[in-house]
Amino acid sequence: MTMRAVRELAVMSVLVAATPAAGQVMADAPMPLFPAAPGAPVAPVRPAAPEPSAPSGITIGGLADIDVEAVGILHGNPPEPWSRDLGAQTWVPLNRPAALARMRALPAASASPAARGIARQLLLTAAAPPGAPGVPVTPGVLSATRLAALLHAGDAEDARRLAAEVPPRATTEAVEQEAMRADWLAGDQAAACARAANGVRDHDAPLWSKADAVCAALAGDAARAQLVVGILREIGAVDAAFEPLAAVLGGRAAPKLADLPEGAGIFEVAAYRRLGVKLPDAPPLAERPWLARLAAPAEGVAADGHLQTAEFGLRRGVLPPAEAAKIYERAKFSADDLTNAAALKASAAGPRGRALYWQALRAATADADKVQLLDRLLAAAHADPEAWATLAPLLAQPLAAMIDVAPAVAISGDAARVALWTGDWTLARRWFARIGRDAVTADEAKRIAAELAPLFKLIDAPAAAQDRAAVPPPDLGAWLEAETARGLGDGTRARLRDRLIALYRVFALPVADADWQAALAAPGEAEGVAAPPLLLAGADDAAAKGAKGLTLALVAQALDVGGDARPLAAATVEAAAAALVRAGQVDWAKRVAAESLIAAGL
Repeated sequence: MTMRAVRELAVMSVLVAATPAAGQVMADAPMPLFPAAPGAPVAPVRPAAPEPSAPSGITIGGLADIDVEAVGILHGNPPEPWSRDLGAQTWVPLNRPAALARMRALPAASASPAARGIARQLLLTAAAPPGAPGVPVTPGVLSATRLAALLHAGDAEDARRLAAEVPPRATTEAVEQEAMRADWLAGDQAAACARAANGVRDHDAPLWSKADAVCAALAGDAARAQLVVGILREIGAVDAAFEPLAAVLGGRAAPKLADLPEGAGIFEVAAYRRLGVKLPDAPPLAERPWLARLAAPAEGVAADGHLQTAEFGLRRGVLPPAEAAKIYERAKFSADDLTNAAALKASAAGPRGRALYWQALRAATADADKVQLLDRLLAAAHADPEAWATLAPLLAQPLAAMIDVAPAVAISGDAARVALWTGDWTLARRWFARIGRDAVTADEAKRIAAELAPLFKLIDAPAAAQDRAAVPPPDLGAWLEAETARGLGDGTRARLRDRLIALYRVFALPVADADWQAALAAPGEAEGVAAPPLLLAGADDAAAKGAKGLTLALVAQALDVGGDARPLAAATVEAAAAALVRAGQVDWAKRVAAESLIAAGL
């Protein structure tokens, strides 16, 4: 819609009556900004063209259309299997409605890196499930669903890349709206406003005019912004979520919100931030994980609440580590605080403790000092599963930079664990190779190599079951000694031992039973959260039927039940890994096993 049309409609809007037949409009159709006047001509419904006849005995059947929405962004052959396309038949035998339901239920912002990795791979794979029998496929619904799921998890970057792959035939208004939200979430105001201008021109949904009004204000055109807001008010399109923006666009001071208004989505919250509307101190992150990308102010001191929000975003994979680091760096500390951290005399616990040590790490110049600071952060994280899940993605890059640094032997074991946790298994194997080289001359490296050996034997096991049977069993005696030296009690070691035995058997890997049943205290009551049995049974049944996408989706949901800090029950991990192995997803089964063992303390 052009501004000339907006001005004309501003005069005419009082004469425009609302269209009564709202119940006849499709439930997912956009609400018109300017309803048609009574008596507006309606295009006649034309009967379908008759099917062509054929001579007796000859059947005419059209070729199946190529699904234009079978697009994705996982191209090439990257080194990590979770970054590869799963194939065009991923969702077979599910029909489209069933597959869409599974996509909407994917835990793309899970605290489990494996769960959200599975969700990401399913959403970005170039696969389109077939339509249900007798139900025509509506273009754009699949693409809009995938984009919405990615954005719910705060993944603006992948959403933008996927939106760019959607062909014109499937680029519906819903797809364009999700693409605009991705631009707002990514902080690309120019792209978002360009989409808003196109949307105003091509569509009638109020969202486009709301975004256009915000863009006008950001461009310094207050008169135009106020004009559009006036029209929106007149037609009743200013809802609770847009009201704070309408107030600012109308010239009032930006308010401080006590609670997030009902219906406030990515566009509204991004606009709040741009126009100075202050968000609640405790935004509802669990219901809207994407808020972690927008809740902290772009500048100024990072308060404790901002640090907590940033850490939620790190644990859930919502906030890129580089953005979280900027928030850590804006926390306010005294010179004495920083001096004590550099001297390892301050606590590294809690959000402020982690932010303090992060600032000290950024200020350090000597490799030996960096290693000591990293070691202190990682040691504190081992005592708190939530802290580990927070720090692993943040420290991945600083640790990677230390792989060729001589003093790094002290942190090499944790560096390998961080790389495994974050999915960079190529780097994890490099760290383990370095540990093996260091073990020739350093007793500390020998201990680290022994404690990690059973884990790397599992993840490096051959893909074929017959080849796995020939793998020599691990040396439990050396592992027990290493874990004792590390300070693990008998109960913890017994639980780890039992979990290792169970997972080795899932992969049909040999275990030297006499060694593995070494004298240890009984593990006691099983720890962790159990997934609903129906989810695990469904995953196993789907695997037996060769339903790859459904198996992966159900396993991802099962892995998501632990929350931020509680580990999964051993039986849940075993059942999930077994279903993945049965479905041929051995790499994912290995990643689930590794994540479980690290979370349990290995």
